[in-house]
Amino acid sequence: MSELDSPPVPAVLLADDPVATTLPTQLHQLRAAGHPVTITARGGHTLTGIHIDAVRRRHAVLTAGDRPPVLMPLAFIDTASAGPAAAALASVLGSGRW
Repeated sequence: MSELDSPPVPAVLLADDPVATTLPTQLHQLRAAGHPVTITARGGHTLTGIHIDAVRRRHAVLTAGDRPPVLMPLAFIDTASAGPAAAALASVLGSGRW
């Protein structure tokens, strides 16, 4: 049985797992913003300039530049945040200096 054919996980189980609730929501928001993101993976590896193409229940599809997409399990992602360019733009727009 593939992941696509598997029955949905009950919400009670998802609520107890912070990776299953918080990280996918954050990745969806970053994907919708369309800006490059910085991902810190398990082991402290930092990936910058990453674009999030899709987010699924247990993995995300990530691309960097013109390289082919990579399927990364959510369990390997520690944190995800807006990249430096997006953070700088947000600080300028939020400060009223424009």
